[in-house]
Amino acid sequence: MASTLFTAALVIGVIILFIAIFSRLHRQRQNKKLAKQQTVFESIVSKYNLQISEKEEINAYMFAIDKSANKLIYLNFASPQEETTLIDLHRVKSVKVNTEEDSVFQMKRGKSVLVDKHVTKLQVEVNFKNANQPPQLLVFYQYEDGMQNLAGTKRRGEHWQNVINSCIKQLSDSATHKV
Repeated sequence: MASTLFTAALVIGVIILFIAIFSRLHRQRQNKKLAKQQTVFESIVSKYNLQISEKEEINAYMFAIDKSANKLIYLNFASPQEETTLIDLHRVKSVKVNTEEDSVFQMKRGKSVLVDKHVTKLQVEVNFKNANQPPQLLVFYQYEDGMQNLAGTKRRGEHWQNVINSCIKQLSDSATHKV
């Protein structure tokens, strides 16, 4: 009886030890990843001499804006090699949140019927004043990011839509007042 209890306690102790080790390793990797992301962000801010007014990380993506220089920074850390985008808001006409969905169909009585839709991407669509320049899509959610509160994530994207459109409107208003 005592040996069975000892064996059970030993097994439980080993399991707890493994969980603690793996948890610590995961936390260290996460901290290292966050430090690298912060370094990339700080190097861009320094390189372009920006004064960040607002910054937010949404999943593996980062938005930041310098309202005095009218620049938007977008970083995509979901790619194997991080993607960096710097957008001059003087060249932007408008932005809007864009949703990509996949439709799920099922055969019923010999007909294909839509049964569901899955959000595959949420992105901020940047439309430029130059009509020849295609819109730029700044992703802030992809299906591969995993299950999330999509309504909350979409609200964060809409927040950035409002922030950027507000800056664009101020630029437009100040240009009108100068004339």
